Amino acid sequence: MKREFDKAIENTKTLEEAMHTRTDLILKLTTEKEKYAAQAADLQLKVDDKDNQLKLITATLEEKNQDYQNLQLSNTEIISAFNEERAKLNKQVEQLKIDLLKINELEQQISQKNLENEKLKENLTDSENKVSQLTNEINEMKRQIALNQPTAAELLLGFSADLSKETENAQTSDSPANLNNEFPNLEEKNDDIDQFNNENSISGDLNQIKKLETENIRLKEQIHKLTKEINQLKEQINQTSELNEKPDEYSLLSFNEEKKKFEEIRKNALKEIEEKQTFLKNERNAIEELKATVNQLKTKQRKDQAKFEQESYQFRQEKQKFDDAQREAKQLKMNLENDLAIYNQDKMVLDRKKKECDNEIARLETMRESIQEEKERLEAAKTEYALLDEKYQKFNQELSEFNEKVRIYEEDKTKLDLDKEECQKILEKKEDVEIKEKQIEIKEAQISTESERIENLEIELQAKKEFIESESIRIKTLSEELETKSIELNELEEKNNRELKVIEEKQITYQKDLDVFYKEKENLKPQFELQEELNESNKLVEKLNSKIAKLSKRNKSLKNAISQVQTPYLKKVLLQFFLQDASTRDSLIPVLLKLVECDDKEIQVALRKWADSKQIVNNSLWPF
Repeated sequence: MKREFDKAIENTKTLEEAMHTRTDLILKLTTEKEKYAAQAADLQLKVDDKDNQLKLITATLEEKNQDYQNLQLSNTEIISAFNEERAKLNKQVEQLKIDLLKINELEQQISQKNLENEKLKENLTDSENKVSQLTNEINEMKRQIALNQPTAAELLLGFSADLSKETENAQTSDSPANLNNEFPNLEEKNDDIDQFNNENSISGDLNQIKKLETENIRLKEQIHKLTKEINQLKEQINQTSELNEKPDEYSLLSFNEEKKKFEEIRKNALKEIEEKQTFLKNERNAIEELKATVNQLKTKQRKDQAKFEQESYQFRQEKQKFDDAQREAKQLKMNLENDLAIYNQDKMVLDRKKKECDNEIARLETMRESIQEEKERLEAAKTEYALLDEKYQKFNQELSEFNEKVRIYEEDKTKLDLDKEECQKILEKKEDVEIKEKQIEIKEAQISTESERIENLEIELQAKKEFIESESIRIKTLSEELETKSIELNELEEKNNRELKVIEEKQITYQKDLDVFYKEKENLKPQFELQEELNESNKLVEKLNSKIAKLSKRNKSLKNAISQVQTPYLKKVLLQFFLQDASTRDSLIPVLLKLVECDDKEIQVALRKWADSKQIVNNSLWPF
């Protein structure tokens, strides 16, 4: 019985130790649970902060995307405007090339006309030589007639032979057909020469050339008449020769009359030849003057062509710079599009990671709810532990009472051993002892049931401990996952910050490129001024060509074309347009367009486009 009682005492001690260890474990679990709850709250705060940061980042990225789209729209409009200007410049360059080809053709024609003029000079010198030969022969004939004074028949025969020779020479040299051969297409050549002369300096020369043409026609008619008269004289000489064969008393008289007529004709012919010589000298001087004016025009044209080539070379250089700037703008646009594509890809990756973070946050929320449930279960276990503690205290009280009773029993037993005399009393009290033994057995049974209950509680406690350990391990893994997620979020944030810095740097570089682009655009203003000057020169060339082409046939249309545009006024208006400020430019646009014969509808469209282009430039200068 004592042995069992000792066992019961040992069991109670072990049970107390187990309860102490259980309380320690419960305290540790509660402290760890509180720590994990605090960590979970901190992680939740961090997750909320990261979520807010992600929202801010997405908002800023959307704003940047909107700004970039607006900037891209403005850039496309600017590029379209520059493409239109470039197309216009290309058209003007093509027109200039066509004008250069026309100028080259005109130079070739001028060279041909110069060659023809030289040929005409040679023909004139040949004709003068022939006229001088004729005069010398006539003088020689006079001298021979004065020296020899032959008979009428011999004189007539010799004169007829000489006259036939002279007529043949005249027919071969000075006939209208030969003159036409020597001076082929004189009117066309003079018209071609007239086409390359200046309007103000060659108008008098043209009149002189027309007079020369009429005089040439008159001379041809006179030569034709002279040939007819010479043929008539030939016939008369033949008739007189026949009459001389038949002697007649009136032959000498008729011969004298014919001789007088011939002398008169000869004098008239000599006079006309002298007049023709003077006229040809004057014509040659006029042609020399025309040649000098043509040479002056050629030198002026060479200078203008050299100036035009220099300006066209500068224009090509400026155009090359403009094309390079446009290619750089296109390359910049492509780079920006690539950056936008990369930005969209990164944005998609961020959205995907944000979704993953949201899913992870939802999973953490479920884990937090499960932890809360476990916390509630631990609270319930704690309450159960408190109830068990109360029961254990009650059991200790009962055990102390039982120990007291055992002590009393030991005292009674000692009393029973010491006092044998009281055996009778003990026997008398045997029933009481048996009752007490029965009570002790009942107490032992209660102790055994309580010990079994304590063992069951220990088993439950062990299971709870294992569950708490597993939950602590799970919470630890969750905390590690949260730490990794926070590290990933930090990395994503750093990456986003780096990308934002890269985007800002690209925006700064893009702004710099835009500034350079606008500076180049400002630098291209002299090119536009040069283009305006080229347009003026083209207009002058066109006017000059039209004047040259229409000198002989369309003088009225030439005057109308001259009166259409006054270049000094146009120059003054263009200089005012480029020198004045923006407000006065708007008022000068209709004046310029009216000078080039634009209607009201075209003027309104040009003003609207001008206002739109100024608005586009202002938006591109302040895109953000």
